[in-house]
Amino acid sequence: MLVSIGLFTSLLVISPFTSQANAAPAREYRLAKVSVAGSHRFTEGRIVQVSGLHVGDAVTQEDLQAAANRLGATRAFLSVAFQFRTEGEDLSVAYQVEDARRFLRCAYDNFVWFTANEINQAIQQEVVLFDGSLAENDEVASAVAGALERFVHARGLNGAVTFVKVGEFGKPVVAYLFKLEGNPVVVASMDVVGPLEASFFSEERTRLVGKPYSSHFANLLAEKNLKQIYQNHGYLRAEFAQPTTTLLRGTQQGAPDQVGVTFNVISGLQYSWDHVEWDGNRALPKDTLEKLLGMHAHEIAAANKVAKGFDAVLRE
Repeated sequence: MLVSIGLFTSLLVISPFTSQANAAPAREYRLAKVSVAGSHRFTEGRIVQVSGLHVGDAVTQEDLQAAANRLGATRAFLSVAFQFRTEGEDLSVAYQVEDARRFLRCAYDNFVWFTANEINQAIQQEVVLFDGSLAENDEVASAVAGALERFVHARGLNGAVTFVKVGEFGKPVVAYLFKLEGNPVVVASMDVVGPLEASFFSEERTRLVGKPYSSHFANLLAEKNLKQIYQNHGYLRAEFAQPTTTLLRGTQQGAPDQVGVTFNVISGLQYSWDHVEWDGNRALPKDTLEKLLGMHAHEIAAANKVAKGFDAVLRE
């Protein structure tokens, strides 16, 4: 027997926020096939697993709807639809899904006792379809925070897990940042591994050492401050890797754990100034422009000095 809208199919469409029941066979069928299409992020096998359907089981239309509801509840999909076809005692169902429009990566601010892989695996035990990123949905982010909290508590750590969305100022958010509150880890030391001497980073060291550790702040310090210091010494293409931490357990009862933070720089070449070519300069002669610029052949091409020189030229 075939139940159809169109040719040999019956079509139901749901969203994560609605459910509906149409008149359809209430009898049970043997589930012969389950297929899923439409996702560019998750494999068909993973989605079928989350649906809870198993080939060979006895199913009704209500079971198909319940599976669609489970997929919608993940918030990983903007919409879920399904078609089913019956042939004798067998039923085949095909789900069509549409991925959520935005996914945000998950970052862990101060979970220095664990690797990101250990944290992700713990979350995957509780949050289905978690792959290190989440659909932009605070309800799902709260579920991740709860999973993280249970994970750290089971390992003897106290505190509550909170989260915020983060991104560059004036730009869209790019991540959920999860933080363990109430169990601060203090920065004991800071090292910058590269060709410049440690004395160049004394001011940045005071901003970090003795303060509660935050990977988010450490990354900002590397990108905005340490990188600028390198560029100001002619390393114009310097890039910093993710800062690494070394856990130092508290030696006295009640003393907080500490971390040593290491910044590794890919410095590249140190550039020196060669010359500048002027074009279209009618108001000022070349010698005057050169004097305003203040750069001399073979000196270190310090980014701040070059920028200051061009600013002086533009002001004239």
